Amino acid sequence: MLALTSRPWPARALVAVAICLWGVAAVAPAQVQANRILTSSAVVDGTKEEPLRWPVALAAASDDEFAVADAWKSRLLVFRRVGASWSLERAIALPATPVAAAHDGRRYLVALRGRDELAVVDAAAGGGVVRRALPKSVVPGALAALPGGALLVWDAASGRLLELRGDEVAVRQTIDETVTALASDGADGYWVAIGEAGEVRRYDRVGRELARWRVPADGPVPAWPAGLAAEVGGRLFVLDRHGHRVVALDSDGRLAGVGSGRGWEPGLLMLPKGLVRLAGGDLLVGDQGNGRVQSFAIVGGIGR
Repeated sequence: MLALTSRPWPARALVAVAICLWGVAAVAPAQVQANRILTSSAVVDGTKEEPLRWPVALAAASDDEFAVADAWKSRLLVFRRVGASWSLERAIALPATPVAAAHDGRRYLVALRGRDELAVVDAAAGGGVVRRALPKSVVPGALAALPGGALLVWDAASGRLLELRGDEVAVRQTIDETVTALASDGADGYWVAIGEAGEVRRYDRVGRELARWRVPADGPVPAWPAGLAAEVGGRLFVLDRHGHRVVALDSDGRLAGVGSGRGWEPGLLMLPKGLVRLAGGDLLVGDQGNGRVQSFAIVGGIGR
């Protein structure tokens, strides 16, 4: 098993300086700590031989295993828990650049840029890649595993949400806006994030809208939901890419707290993308601008 190592902090600092040149205002330390619901528990950045560089999506097989789709060199990196940290177990080459990932209870499924297919990876069986064809002209985007092994796929070409169950493909609904993240609600429905609108929407199994919530912005920059993690009962964690933070909404859509903020130190995020909640309660966040994944414990009385 490969040991976990860290890249030097100066490299992350250079990334942060470059992003600052875009004109995005820095978040003051007081803002980072306000309404704090998360505390950093681990930083995961691969190894010297297989560094994590550009995470685009996360998926978890269990409380002790997760995978990150890395657009740098088009790989799926599988990590195992070792005590309080994570160790890289294997790096699996993908046939094209990944854009999304999910775990259906048996294997990882990865959406590939510009391909009408998914890469299927069974890490327990050695990590070989099998290609699963999608209907012709489908351009897969966001993915979410549903109860019973079904998979929800956003078709960016047609604006349709497709349900894949075995060899059957069914259209759940059509959404005219771009879907930036999907998540099961833990029952028979699902959550959809609309990045440009700064909204999250909940639907039942047949596509009826149950809720529509605006993600509160941090200052003048609108929120951009880029990851979702839902609990049974409606509570929702939303990854706000523009705000470099995680937002918690209660079962009525009210703000329950925020976590993290912009920066390169452990516990801070830079243009995050990809969010998953482990069975034990921790949140994993793809910290794209810093080239790493961070694990957070939930504090402040809103844990399970």
